[in-house]
Amino acid sequence: MLPGADISHCKKVELIKTELVQKEGEIRKVPVNIPNSNYIIDIDYIVMALGSMPEEIVNSLDIKLNKWGYIDTAGKLAIKYQYEDARSFANGVAGYKDNGVWGVIDQNNDVILEPMFDDVKTMNSNGILIIKNGEIWQCIQLYAFMNYD
Repeated sequence: MLPGADISHCKKVELIKTELVQKEGEIRKVPVNIPNSNYIIDIDYIVMALGSMPEEIVNSLDIKLNKWGYIDTAGKLAIKYQYEDARSFANGVAGYKDNGVWGVIDQNNDVILEPMFDDVKTMNSNGILIIKNGEIWQCIQLYAFMNYD
């Protein structure tokens, strides 16, 4: 679908089956279309999947996102829409933007790091969180701040 396309009258969608194939020189398997596997289904509505960095798509569609929150794997609201911006959860924590600065919350919406950073990236599996202050990027070993039972 092209950005800006009118999907309000869409009643059907054509799908094509894919399979994951290990291509020479690639580390990860990639999806490859299966020839002649196209099929059409009826639809009632379309939910656009924007990914973790939707700014380009959102801006091209002139959509105004004014609050961010989180839904759980069942599609239910887990943390209400209250933040200016938000990062995806990884290893139990996520960055959130409030009043122009970034902080870190856990899955219960408890603040792990108060908002004070210019940017926050997703935490890696070693508990390393990359934060930005001014023009300087720094690493924080976040597990030191977390309480585990």
